[in-house]
Amino acid sequence: MRTKCILLVAALMLSVATSFSKTIYSCFLSMDYDVETGKSWNHVTNNSLIDIVLDGNKLYLGDRSYSLYNRRVSESGFYTIVFYDAIDNSSQRCQVRFITNASADWTCKHAIMIWYNEISGTAKWYQSREPENR
Repeated sequence: MRTKCILLVAALMLSVATSFSKTIYSCFLSMDYDVETGKSWNHVTNNSLIDIVLDGNKLYLGDRSYSLYNRRVSESGFYTIVFYDAIDNSSQRCQVRFITNASADWTCKHAIMIWYNEISGTAKWYQSREPENR
């Protein structure tokens, strides 16, 4: 009986811990971004938001998924950038960056950049509302 109670408590703790592992980024703007010059183009704003889901070490964007590894954090002034190396579901390597500007208003505070740096100098940039943990 005691073993069953311990297993039940352990299962409950695990379910609570994993239930908050998903972070939803509701993106309202996407654009192409030249990493070297900082120029952007192809701005697409959406009334219906694009959801980017971070679930553990997996990132989901539409029909694409990315496995994230080699997490690094850089903090400079108001900016925090979390870098990941990643492999997409087509086995292409890329970088994923979560960028937070603590001093910005909600429209510029959170961004996600996906960059196939071995292929192109152009990245895809997504502006997000405040991320939600679910």
